[in-house]
Amino acid sequence: MNLFVALVKSRRDWRATAYRQVALPLFFVLTMILAGCAVPVPFPQPATQTPVISAQYILGTPDPLVAISGADWQAESTIFVNLRSPDEEMEQTFAVAEANDEGQFNVSFVYPPDPAWRELVSVIVIARSSDGRQQASTMLLLPTETPTPTITITPTVTVAITTPTPAVTPIVPGTPLLTPGTPLPGTPLPATPTPDERLGRATAVGVNVRSGPSTAYPILTTIRAGTPFTVLGQNPAGNWLRIRLGTGVEGWISRPFTDYTATVPVVPVPPTPTPLPATPTPIPPTPTPAITDWRGEYFANPNLSGAPAFVRNDRDVSFDWGQSAPAIGLPANAFSVRWTRSLEFQRGVYRFYARMDDGLRLFIDNTLVLDEWRVGGVREVIVDYPLSDGVHNLRVEFFENTGNAVAQLRWERLPDAPQTFPDWRGEYFNNASLSGTPVLVRNDSRIDFAWGGNAPAVGLPDDNFSVRWTRRVDFDAGTYRFFARSDDGIRVYVDGNLVIDEWRDSEAGEVFTDDLFLSGEHDLRVEYYERTGGALAEFSWQRLPETPTPTWTPVPPTPTATNTLVPTPTATATPSPTPVPPTPTSTHTPTPTSTPDDASPTPLPSPTSTVTPTLPSDAAIQITVAPSP
Repeated sequence: MNLFVALVKSRRDWRATAYRQVALPLFFVLTMILAGCAVPVPFPQPATQTPVISAQYILGTPDPLVAISGADWQAESTIFVNLRSPDEEMEQTFAVAEANDEGQFNVSFVYPPDPAWRELVSVIVIARSSDGRQQASTMLLLPTETPTPTITITPTVTVAITTPTPAVTPIVPGTPLLTPGTPLPGTPLPATPTPDERLGRATAVGVNVRSGPSTAYPILTTIRAGTPFTVLGQNPAGNWLRIRLGTGVEGWISRPFTDYTATVPVVPVPPTPTPLPATPTPIPPTPTPAITDWRGEYFANPNLSGAPAFVRNDRDVSFDWGQSAPAIGLPANAFSVRWTRSLEFQRGVYRFYARMDDGLRLFIDNTLVLDEWRVGGVREVIVDYPLSDGVHNLRVEFFENTGNAVAQLRWERLPDAPQTFPDWRGEYFNNASLSGTPVLVRNDSRIDFAWGGNAPAVGLPDDNFSVRWTRRVDFDAGTYRFFARSDDGIRVYVDGNLVIDEWRDSEAGEVFTDDLFLSGEHDLRVEYYERTGGALAEFSWQRLPETPTPTWTPVPPTPTATNTLVPTPTATATPSPTPVPPTPTSTHTPTPTSTPDDASPTPLPSPTSTVTPTLPSDAAIQITVAPSP
């Protein structure tokens, strides 16, 4: 009777409440409409779900396991599972799970064997999504050793009681035996719970509902604390309850995670599923997101070794982590990162600004441009680097030692200064064949370089590069000697004509020359390449001194004086005249002699003609003989 009165009173209270919650607001809305006012219609807001987890400590051989289940997580999100000591002095990641399409996940791992963890009586289980937007935690009680009870022997008085021997009833074949949980004949049956006593609620943050009364059965669903259910029965041990949820799902729930204490009938237990071989739950690799900007590879060590802990897309290399870790799963110290990206640049000189703590280095097209790979505080380094038109590959490497962690990179294109070439226009290529677009173009006052084993400029390699120099020169009329020396190959063009060709691998041991007569303006082009080893390029010229050309000056013949014979009174002998043939005149033809560079021209003497007189055949020759004193 009292129950009936309570129900009637409850129904009357409900009606009053419904009237206040529905009728009054409806009356207000109708009044506003009749008055011609606009009534805002609220749109239903999507319910936000709070993720939950449940944890269970499972005694196993040889090591115990921790089983974690979660629900209401972002679908297909990555979740890191940590254990934290109650004093918050220890925290470590032990597992990584991935939520399914319904936002649920299950993962298990071996409880840490470290004595510092084994001595605890409870731990805090924390689950966080990889993006840091969702988090849930629960307390996990750890089993403690139960003290062995002390048995106290108390002397008792034996009283002889005569008990009548019961008659033995023979068992008729086919009669079923008693099953576990069936009370013996004559035993009073437990009181059957009323419908109100069959209601229970979950008490843990997240409790698994399974298909059978043990953790060996699969999970059907996970419910939150406070979720009501109807108890249908229990297993023979009484530590698992057969329940029905409001959604109609039926399953088994561990009694310690509920507030239900009544005794219910034992119900049949489904067959135990065949256990699978015990294998540790593999940690799934972090899914690689789509890379649209910088590809960031994060390592849990300071030297970029091994496989990265995870890979993600970073919009910019602009991080100041302070003393925190860059992401869950990485330490706050002793980590490293590699960022890579391909970008298209316009030809020009770019200024790169790098700010770091501790070490950072920058590579462009695999050429080390900036090197600050060392331990040090926050600092900024600036470097200018020329880039050609097209796509270039950038790589930034960073490591953090201890303390603050900073990694930042930015750049800008410097304005184009008007280039003039009063001397040589030098075009520098990052290959040995003068092909493609030059990496650097500049004015060189002269071609006299001894680079040795170094690169000629930033942005060029130490080996396998080439240079083309061009200029226009106004020459005074004269003969010019060109000099070239190189390591490795060099060639010289004058007005497009090849005059020196040593386009081969060589050492700088020889000087190559060529003499040309030039007058007025002429185009010069010198091409050079470096293969390996030392690098040297030299080119120059000088005007040779003028050499006088020998000329032939004719000299008129000078007759030789004729002896006059004076007759004397001495005896005269008259010999027979002997005719003398004319002597041929010898002529000297001068040969031009090349004059050394430092010698003055020496004029040659003009040749002199010799005239020999001819006597007539009938001339008499008188010879006077003077007597000796």
